[in-house]
Amino acid sequence: MFLILIGIFVGISSGLLGVGGGFLMVPLQFFLLSSIGIESDTALMISLGTSLAVIIPTSISSIYKHNKFSDYTNYSVKIGIILGIFGILGGFLGGLLSTHIQGDLIKTLLGFCLIGISLILISDKLYKNNADRSLNTFSINFNEFDINCNNFNNSNIYLMAFLGFLGVLGVLVGLSSGMFGIGGGLFIIPILIFIFKFSMKESTAISSIFISLTAIGSLIPYLLSNQVTNIPLVFGYVYLINFIVIAIFSIPFSQVGTILSNKINETPLRRIFAILMIYMGLRLLDFDIIQIIFNLIAI
Repeated sequence: MFLILIGIFVGISSGLLGVGGGFLMVPLQFFLLSSIGIESDTALMISLGTSLAVIIPTSISSIYKHNKFSDYTNYSVKIGIILGIFGILGGFLGGLLSTHIQGDLIKTLLGFCLIGISLILISDKLYKNNADRSLNTFSINFNEFDINCNNFNNSNIYLMAFLGFLGVLGVLVGLSSGMFGIGGGLFIIPILIFIFKFSMKESTAISSIFISLTAIGSLIPYLLSNQVTNIPLVFGYVYLINFIVIAIFSIPFSQVGTILSNKINETPLRRIFAILMIYMGLRLLDFDIIQIIFNLIAI
């Protein structure tokens, strides 16, 4: 039942916010696996690997639904693919790095990462949907030069600089994706809004392309690892049972989230996710706010 709930929440967040849902899957799976007696480091690595495996079909489902709603334009697809190609490289490096460093360090970094991301989610300014912004044209100010993406195929020095910027961005966000088992959408969407001047809706659509590709590169090191031998149905660091149950529910609910993103104001749900992330981030840092509150009440 807990895995089913994870799948539902992950699917809705993926379609609604344009994220992979790893920020929910990793800590929730970690708490679940730890509670049934799996050693902490192993539980964390399985949570990371399984999260990335689920992100791939879930984000592809979101792409399909966004395309049905015509949330993509010609240049937004190109930008999503370019970011994703470099994200594959960054994700592979991040996944490789995570399999060679201590689990406690990853857990601490992930805890701080979740708290930082939650602050982005809470901010209305960061997630303001500029509905009056035209989706047909946009320009990016790069070293005081405007690059018009309608001329995307023109080869010139400014375009090369722009592509280089996309490459560095894709690698860096992909690196975080591989290390923390998240899709990277919560990092990439604010950048798409404030630097590239996309609307929230189109940023969400581009993010779905990016995270589906990045998760592939991130997953490879986790699959190639053969360190877990005492748990059945674990391939590398991907727990097949968790993957199947979560994916079965996350895939259809990602389409529900995409429909909601085109019909409702996502602000209340985004804030609920943010509060949940703050709590999970504090738990990963071994700071249980609920237990502290209970202890204070008891005193």
